[in-house]
Amino acid sequence: MNTSFEEIYEIFFDKIAKDEDFFSYEELLDSEAMDIAYQRAEALLKSAIARLTNYCVPEVDFYDFDINTKQFNFQCTEIEKDLISELMKEELLNQDEMRLKVVHGYFNTKDLKTFSPAKERETFVNMLKTIHDRNNTKIESYIAKDRKTGRYKTLNFDYEE
Repeated sequence: MNTSFEEIYEIFFDKIAKDEDFFSYEELLDSEAMDIAYQRAEALLKSAIARLTNYCVPEVDFYDFDINTKQFNFQCTEIEKDLISELMKEELLNQDEMRLKVVHGYFNTKDLKTFSPAKERETFVNMLKTIHDRNNTKIESYIAKDRKTGRYKTLNFDYEE
């Protein structure tokens, strides 16, 4: 049985349910807004796969998917679905951080002293770092275990000639 992208999107959408900007756009019907949300989710999914495969070598090839049917050609475990959705969430927040940097560029030093968003930005950046570190720990845990059994992998020191 293959895993559809939709299964991962639903987990991801649950994680960001309070982010109204992701799901609604002015002057668009709800169905049109959801089409955009799914397109954005697909881009985030691909970014999450890139992050995961750049960090480690999973037991399965996460690039083994059919883009037309939008499904992996294998069954993802629940841990894999959750991990990918967490990486998608982090990527979304990284995009928000980029927006903060752009907004910061619009203000001069006097404006920033008057309307200082520095504390909020610092809090956001710290939160993003915490999420990044937590995701790295999840990736390390994931790669250290057999994907099907969840048992830690062991090294075989038996040497045969």
